[in-house]
Amino acid sequence: MGDDGGAMSDATYSLLSHQELVTLLQRLTDELARLRDEHNDLLRRLEQSSLNSNTPPSADPPHKRTQRPKRPRSSKNQGAQPGHKGHRFVPLTPDKIVDVLPPSCHCCNAPLKGQDPAPHTHQVIDIPPFKPEVIDYKLHRLTCACGAQTKASLPVGVPRQHFGPRVRALYIYMVANFRMSRRQAQEMLHTVVGTHISLGTLNESEGQISECLTSTHDQIKEKINQSDLIHVDETGWYKNGELYWLWYAGNENLSYFKIEKSRGQGSAFSILKQTQGIKVTDRFPAYTIINPEERQLCWAHLKRDFAKLEGIKYGVEKKDSGKELLELTQNLFKLLSEHENGWKQQEIQEKILNIKGTIRFILCQTEGRDKKRSWINRIINEYDQFWTWMDHPHVPLTNNEAERSLRHGVILRKITFGNKSDRGLDFTEALLSVVQTLKKRGRPILDYLESVFEAMIRKQAIPQLL
Repeated sequence: MGDDGGAMSDATYSLLSHQELVTLLQRLTDELARLRDEHNDLLRRLEQSSLNSNTPPSADPPHKRTQRPKRPRSSKNQGAQPGHKGHRFVPLTPDKIVDVLPPSCHCCNAPLKGQDPAPHTHQVIDIPPFKPEVIDYKLHRLTCACGAQTKASLPVGVPRQHFGPRVRALYIYMVANFRMSRRQAQEMLHTVVGTHISLGTLNESEGQISECLTSTHDQIKEKINQSDLIHVDETGWYKNGELYWLWYAGNENLSYFKIEKSRGQGSAFSILKQTQGIKVTDRFPAYTIINPEERQLCWAHLKRDFAKLEGIKYGVEKKDSGKELLELTQNLFKLLSEHENGWKQQEIQEKILNIKGTIRFILCQTEGRDKKRSWINRIINEYDQFWTWMDHPHVPLTNNEAERSLRHGVILRKITFGNKSDRGLDFTEALLSVVQTLKKRGRPILDYLESVFEAMIRKQAIPQLL
């Protein structure tokens, strides 16, 4: 090939010296290897799915969904298993009792009289027709003997708006917990209340409650800082069409959301700088600010990374590294599942350490060039952070808790397309944090939101969440 990349004629080749031909052959060999790697990389991209990449399962095309491995059929019958604690109907306190007496004997048709001391009870629960309570406060203006007129003020606890705390709390509940759009929530309220509520009035309620919950949002963050385990993740968000990032930090009892303009280390540092516990994350570079001894890398992400290595060889025997690594990962998960409370036994620990050493060996021996080798080397450099759980038994192997918590925000983003203002961002991060924390703690969400509005109307302290 010429300097301009064009083909060389046979006569030109005949004029080259031996050393020039060797140099040219080496250049062509390197170019062929580069093109082969690029070709294989493009083929692997075509094969990407939720099984071997960060692509969510919902984004898999139909032909990829049929390729998902099916779980082996269980030998157990469908339904509740022997020994399962049943969930039976629990009767409520009745508002009305209707006695139903048989008029005649079913055998001889003779009329019947009397009462059954222990009748069978069949309870029916239904919702009465929606009928809101409407109260008119007539503020009288009276004239004094001195000639001055005095108008009555609203009693304490009566809102200055036309809609009470329960109506406004119900709107926030529908938007923040059930991910309803503003117009859908407006339509639902029209059905319940029986009158039209403007979007401006509803938007005002959002601003008021997000301002009231600022201190509660900060309290959740303080509790996160003191936790011994913190799951961290992030996903995209929008402000008026501009890309922002919705960050999550939490655990099984707490959820803290914060919307930042950046996905970089600065945002990660601002959220995690005062935390004390072990942080469970994926391998996104922003999280390299975390002390390696306080970081647990997610094995679910690592498993998908191993799937990308299928077909790539390692060692003298040229074994399939991806297949071997996936098999070792499955063996580790199975081992921990079978010995959930006793994996620290010496025999089990030796098996775990053997798996740990074998995975490192395969990664070091796996063939790869350029980007692929660099990617493998990064896993090796961070390898010990995949095993932090061995020194901290309360730490899980995966970051599934964060992914489940963020899923709510992902669906909300797809429905609402984010926010249009800073006040909207404040509402989203505060309400997501409060609602999910209430849900994790088993507390009634609607009742808490109503109590916040009531406290705001009465100018009292906001009810404690934690």
